[in-house]
Amino acid sequence: MSFEVLTVAKYIFQTLSGDATLKNLLAGPKAPGFQLGVYQEMAPTVDPVSTKEPALPYIVFSRVGSWEPLGNALCGGTHVSYPSYRVTVWYEQSGSISYARVQSIADRITVLLDGQKVTLDGLEFASLRLDTEQPIIVGTDGHIDYGLTIVYGFTVTF
Repeated sequence: MSFEVLTVAKYIFQTLSGDATLKNLLAGPKAPGFQLGVYQEMAPTVDPVSTKEPALPYIVFSRVGSWEPLGNALCGGTHVSYPSYRVTVWYEQSGSISYARVQSIADRITVLLDGQKVTLDGLEFASLRLDTEQPIIVGTDGHIDYGLTIVYGFTVTF
């Protein structure tokens, strides 16, 4: 496998977007399944399900590198890799912020991704929660975009 991180990204997307509990937490006051709500790299201008601008809260995940160097076999081929992914639940407020709404979403993501052993497309991998962050972006319009981030490390063998 020359680029196993695409399979790991596929797993993250399928796992998060396919979970009914998570869909209900993301939909908020809208009907469950209103929007995709899980995006890779960045949220789109138009959600592919609702055909509207994505409504908060939503999840964005992206690869952030490797948490260990590649493991190479004596013959020179790679046999294990360690990609890491940042999964962020984004929300928005005016004034003071509260993490209550996004905490339950972050908790559900941890249930779905932490400590899993998976085989997908011929690859075996395991996941491990590595770190957390709380990103905050203050907009010029007075709105504050903020989130809870969890970084997951994957050990992929092939």
